[in-house]
Parts: sequence; structure tokens; C-alpha cells
Amino acid sequence: MNNNKHHISDAMKLNGGFELSDLEIARLELAETQRRLSSKNYIPPSERADVISKQDALDQLHETLGATQEMPSMTKAAALDQLQQTQKKLATKHF
Repeated sequence: MNNNKHHISDAMKLNGGFELSDLEIARLELAETQRRLSSKNYIPPSERADVISKQDALDQLHETLGATQEMPSMTKAAALDQLQQTQKKLATKHF
């Protein structure tokens, strides 16, 4: 049997666009209230990882980690050269 059910996050359901029963809305709001009361680092539904874009998540991660400078871009040849040098160092190192 093929399972074609897609999971839609509760945060997206609360943001609107879905026909929900009053019971379902109450259940989602209760779950949000419990999360808000039990967590020091509560994240509102509109800012959660399953609601924001990948680029926004990466920007937020870099901001959180304090990475103010850009990562240097490396060509494929330079990356392969660096990988070979690292492999040589590890091959000659005795543990």
C-alpha cells in the first residue's frame, strides 16, 4: 500500500490558508501555549525552521554564531589539493 500523506506543520496550519475545525484550532493553540510556557527559548510559529526559507535560516545561523566575515570560496582544484595535503599528513602521522 502506498502512503501518500504529506505532513503539514502545525505552525503553517496556524498561519492560515487551511480549513480547520474549532477543535483542531483549539488543539493547535493549546500546544503553542504549552510550548511558550515551558520553554525559555520559545520561537514563534512564523519564525520556525519549517516556515522560513533555507537562506533565512543560514543567515540566522551565521548571525547566531557571530560569523561576520564571508567564507572564502575555493575552486575545485584548490580543494582537491588541500584534501591531498591533509591525506598525506594523516598517512605519515602515527597515533
